[in-house]
Amino acid sequence: WLARIPMSIADRARAAVAEARGPVRAMVESTIEARAINAEDAGSLNAWLEWVASLPWAKLPANELLNMEEAARILDAAHLGDDPVKRLLLDRILGSWLANLSTTRHRGQPLLLVGPPGCGKTSLGRSVATAMGRPCVFVSVPTAVRDGVYLLGCSRVYKGAEPGVIIKAIRSEGTSRIVALLDELDKGFDGPTFGGPSAAASLLELLDGQATWTDQYLQFPFDLSDVVFIATANSMEGVPAALADRCLTLSLQGLSPAERVEAARTRIWPRLLEYYGLPTGLCPLDGDALRYLVLECARPGETGLRGVQSRLEACLLRAAAIGFDHVWPVPVTRALI
Repeated sequence: WLARIPMSIADRARAAVAEARGPVRAMVESTIEARAINAEDAGSLNAWLEWVASLPWAKLPANELLNMEEAARILDAAHLGDDPVKRLLLDRILGSWLANLSTTRHRGQPLLLVGPPGCGKTSLGRSVATAMGRPCVFVSVPTAVRDGVYLLGCSRVYKGAEPGVIIKAIRSEGTSRIVALLDELDKGFDGPTFGGPSAAASLLELLDGQATWTDQYLQFPFDLSDVVFIATANSMEGVPAALADRCLTLSLQGLSPAERVEAARTRIWPRLLEYYGLPTGLCPLDGDALRYLVLECARPGETGLRGVQSRLEACLLRAAAIGFDHVWPVPVTRALI
């Protein structure tokens, strides 16, 4: 029956950090003591102890499974073209897996995917996480630059304080073995900031390659050696030089007109049909209409697939509306567009 008695928050926090390095164990003990003599702050102190107790502190075992053929298939399915970039990503996936076998704590160099809007940077980053069997966590760089609390966390002296987005994600996923996708690394640095200069400096610290990082809420270093960082940018023009120096930059070239038509036919259209639960035969896509939507309706300079998907989706829904109102099948032709 003793096993059914729930552990106190103090005992859970002590147990969680039993294998932790650095000052965290001393901070837990001092917080427990402060809670005992300061009833007024007990709520915020308990909240801090709850956060400490719920984070993964021990070094994770090297039990990730890796299938390089499957990883290559996942990248190919997610992204058309840019084969040299995908080969480099596969090398980094292997490197991360090998690093987990090591007993030392270190992080690999962050990756920076650069390419025009809609060329597949974000989906490629997410596919890397899928290939590694890890959750992918989205981090908005413009938000981090504008509001330092978003990334750094808020000091626990303030009411309602919480950690930043990285620590929150690790707690939510229950593991520090995540892929953190830092979106739009080229945005926000030339505008007003409300987090002060420390917001941009914290990004530099985050990508610096050190094994640990200090969240302002936790107030002690937390091991991020298992986190893989992938950043995206439309161009290098807006990326601060100090951040660019910390990353391995991979340039995505965008797709040729023929590749965009092929991607729309073999990837985007089947996925839209599957998403809306429509059998292929109900909305056959005419080849002339496809080329018109992909090429002639494109915005000037468009080389990605985001606009293509939006136009195809609009046509599919228009065809589906006609089908439900009248009769199937409804061919998607230029007349329908």
